[in-house]
Amino acid sequence: MIIQRTVDVYCGFYDFGVSGGAIGTIDLQVPIPQNTILTEFGVVVKTAPLSGGLATISFDTLLTSVSPNVLVVGALIPATAIAVFSLGAVVIGIVDPTAPLNNGPFNLSIAMSIAAFALTTGQLQFYAKGISFDF
Repeated sequence: MIIQRTVDVYCGFYDFGVSGGAIGTIDLQVPIPQNTILTEFGVVVKTAPLSGGLATISFDTLLTSVSPNVLVVGALIPATAIAVFSLGAVVIGIVDPTAPLNNGPFNLSIAMSIAAFALTTGQLQFYAKGISFDF
């Protein structure tokens, strides 16, 4: 039996000034297919996020096919002070190599969590790289 694999890049863009930056978790609506292992994650800062205090941002995985949704906070980038997300910065996430394969009837999405203070402006591009298998 030959198992085929595909390497894909999943990307998105978030603008806090347009879509909001309230404290909480935001599903970024970037679906990750079943039978996929995420291998890399990164964020490119187009405009630095601003808040009224020392806010943090984390990038997470979110199982959306169960109720309630299952959030793994910091699975892609742990809670990080917004000062790190300065104009032009590239923030590299650490994808856990022991993280389970997204297999089974799960719908996985990328999420972002904001804590401490709301964000009012800022633009972030994010990228995830994954290997999908055909089993």
